[in-house]
Amino acid sequence: MYYTDENGAYVVDGEQCFGISVSAKDKVVERREIESLTVTRAAECELPSGATPATLDEIVAKFAISEKNPLVAKADDEDEEELAERDSEVEAQGVDPEGHTKAELVEMAESAGVSVPAKATKAEIAALINEA
Repeated sequence: MYYTDENGAYVVDGEQCFGISVSAKDKVVERREIESLTVTRAAECELPSGATPATLDEIVAKFAISEKNPLVAKADDEDEEELAERDSEVEAQGVDPEGHTKAELVEMAESAGVSVPAKATKAEIAALINEA
């Protein structure tokens, strides 16, 4: 059973509780929708006293989970400063062409206002996005 509070999402398995990370794979049709979800257990934790039962769909809606916005469980020993440092390191690495399809990269480039040559490779598109 899944639970959620203002800080994250959890799964209870028997008598054990785990914080969870939830990532999504989006697909683009006329509008963006989630194609699949992956739930990954993090460290075992105590279920917060204010946590309420929730379906996975409710967790996705509450935290606006998408491919570009996964929910990442906070480890008990991580503080806000460490999380901010990790996030800035990820942002500094830029767009990884291997983590996206060519169509996704083109869409990202267009939303960043970058024009993409028709015959550009994934690596070239990612470089254009990272330079923007």
